[in-house]
Amino acid sequence: REGEVAMVVATVRSAAVKPYRDRRTGHTAYRTEVVADLADGTIATTFFDRRVGAAQWRTRQLVPGTRALLSGRFE
Repeated sequence: REGEVAMVVATVRSAAVKPYRDRRTGHTAYRTEVVADLADGTIATTFFDRRVGAAQWRTRQLVPGTRALLSGRFE
């Protein structure tokens, strides 16, 4: 249900870093958008980082074909 925390095991299909302007600070921040396959569908997740190096590290960890344990709030 929406608003609940969920945990899933998924296989990464793609991961990409995209810069954006943080509205609160006005600084450039980075989000990593990940698309992954579940046993019965697809899930899209987003990770937020202040530094480009952290976002790039996350993308290197989540290469296509990697099985990942993902958790977060369902929306």
